[in-house]
Amino acid sequence: MPPDAPPVHQPKTARASSNVDVLPSIYQPAHNIVIWKRALDSTIRGQIQTLIIAQPNLALTSTVSAKSVLNTLQSNFDNHQDYQALFSDISTLVDMFSCLLDCEHVGLRLKVISQAMCPRFHVDRVPVRLVTTYQGPGSQWLAHADADYSKLGSGNQGLSDEKSGLYRHAEHIHQLQAGDVALLKGQLWPDGEHSALVHRSPPQYDQQPRLLLTLDGIF
Repeated sequence: MPPDAPPVHQPKTARASSNVDVLPSIYQPAHNIVIWKRALDSTIRGQIQTLIIAQPNLALTSTVSAKSVLNTLQSNFDNHQDYQALFSDISTLVDMFSCLLDCEHVGLRLKVISQAMCPRFHVDRVPVRLVTTYQGPGSQWLAHADADYSKLGSGNQGLSDEKSGLYRHAEHIHQLQAGDVALLKGQLWPDGEHSALVHRSPPQYDQQPRLLLTLDGIF
């Protein structure tokens, strides 16, 4: 579990790097999102496209460990040999996430999505979540200083996010790119009630399917 920490209410910032070593920065109180920016190789991209065509309604949810994840993935796909590079990448992310959080088991979700799953801005009721979009538009998020937390949930008084005052300008909306691996602090992180990352699923105007992976630590 994340370590206990005294309340810290100064604005949180994002940290991004093309180096995987950026991920442990999520433990720094100054950051509520850390992004490992990476480009997927052509083999993985090809396997992603094959998977989306073969399983357009994919919605895999499972509890896995670093040791079991590859077998879990393979057992859920008849033609698993067609996706070995993708499954290897997912297994690596599970291993990294487990080590980072010091937890043996991880809640894994792998879904093909053709419409916004969480269209409104919100925060997650978890300590920290790993999110990566393998194909399609990435998740959108607001910097801590640009979000009025009082406008989340019922605080919006029935108004849309655009009209509630949750954020001031559309330019304040940031977006992850396909391949990016992001760690998002949630409400259950120390001081998370005041600093969890505000984010949402991206609008999918062209109905381009997404392949989304999320990981949650199980403690």
